[in-house]
Amino acid sequence: MELSPKKIAYFNFVYNRATARMEKIVFADGYNNKALGFFDKRKLKKSIRQLEECLTMAPQHFQTMVFIAKAHQRMGEHQKAFAHLEKAYTIEPGNKIIPTEASLEAMHLQMLDKALFYSAAAVKLEENDVRLLGNHAMNLLIAAQDEEAKRTIEKALKLDPKDEVNRNVERMIKGVMAGIKERPTFKSAVG
Repeated sequence: MELSPKKIAYFNFVYNRATARMEKIVFADGYNNKALGFFDKRKLKKSIRQLEECLTMAPQHFQTMVFIAKAHQRMGEHQKAFAHLEKAYTIEPGNKIIPTEASLEAMHLQMLDKALFYSAAAVKLEENDVRLLGNHAMNLLIAAQDEEAKRTIEKALKLDPKDEVNRNVERMIKGVMAGIKERPTFKSAVG
């Protein structure tokens, strides 16, 4: 869809305003799971409405879909977040953030096949990203694909032997395989 310069200026104004409002609520300190207050929820809902307006002007704008997903994610509306991420992935499958976030949302929704699909897709895009490898290894462990989980975490630790998060994942994998630890669940994985 072609937009006139006036529509582009309006789109940018609405988009920038909506995303700026979300910044401290959604993106403060990485993955933020602290409870939202009334005013923060209200700000996020307003941002979502404005971003949905942007989508009516530019229905293929995957960045808008990702921001809407992040707002829904922050409000604990995982089904809505996942739906926007899946749509964004069909438009922009080469952006590793989209399948990474989709995998997390699939975990919240206890959709193991989707979580594995998206964590594997993220790793394919960035084969040497130790964080993505660790996430995928954890999904594989939950799915009882222990040998692949072990190989995946070994690759991550070969790339960065000092990564403590992945060291913990490795200990968990070894413990489950040895029968001395319980297999993690969706709930324990997403905290």
